[in-house]
This record gives sequence, C-alpha cells and structure tokens, in this order.
Amino acid sequence: MAAKASIVKTTTYYAGGVAAAWIFDWHCPFRYVTGHICPGCGATRAVLALLRGDVTAAMNYNELLLLGAPIILLIALALRRLQKSKRDAVLVSVAAALTVAFEIWRWVSPPTWA
Repeated sequence: MAAKASIVKTTTYYAGGVAAAWIFDWHCPFRYVTGHICPGCGATRAVLALLRGDVTAAMNYNELLLLGAPIILLIALALRRLQKSKRDAVLVSVAAALTVAFEIWRWVSPPTWA
C-alpha cells in the first residue's frame, strides 16, 4: 500500500512540475546557468522517436539514453551476485562516469538540434 501511495505521489509531483514548466515557459536550469545542454536534454524527444520506430532520430536526440541504459543493464546483470550495496555503488559510479563523458562529448560536438 505504501509503495502505491509513493508512486501516486511521485507521479503527481512530476505532472505538477511539467505543468508548471509549460505554464511558465521554464527551460533547462543547467543550460540556463552554464550555456551548455545537459546530459538529459533530448531524452524525451528520443523516447518519442523510439515510440515512432525512428531509431536514427532517437540517436540524434540523446545517445546516452540509447547506449548508456543497455550498458548499465548489462553491468547490473553481470553484478547480480554481489551484495546490493556494492552493486549499487558500482552502478552509480558507472552511470556517473558515462554521464560526465557524454556531457564532455556534447560540449565538444553539440547536436544539430541544440
């Protein structure tokens, strides 16, 4: 019961944030502060492109989403016998390293849509 309430609460907060961003025309705070696109920029467009079956467009929008997620999943499967705390630490470290590397790559070679 508590897990269901948590999901409803999280979904409500997310929907409220999206509605506020739409109403007040908010943009990415990372881009606002740094002038660079964030690692998550383009992720929604990438998911929508995948739902349409357009893998090429999805890769153009956010490569990290398409390449990073399977890498983390494979590592998680390989480490499933480790203790949960050690496995989580490795996965967080890998995710952080992928995100930083992706962000540096985007600074050097920004996408055409940005």
